[in-house]
Amino acid sequence: MWENIILWSILGCCAFFVGRRFFRQMRTALDPKANATCDCSCSGCGTSNCNDRK
Repeated sequence: MWENIILWSILGCCAFFVGRRFFRQMRTALDPKANATCDCSCSGCGTSNCNDRK
C-alpha cells in the first residue's frame, strides 16, 4: 500500500513539473509579442532574446 502511495506521489510530481514546463512553452509560443525568428535555441543569431537568469 505504501509503495502505491509513494509511486503515485512521484508520478503526480513529475506530471506537475512537466505540465508546468509545457504550459510555459505554449504560452511563449502563442504570445503575439514573442519573436519567432530568433530565440534561445537559435544558433545563427547575432543577438539573443533570452534572459540571463541561471
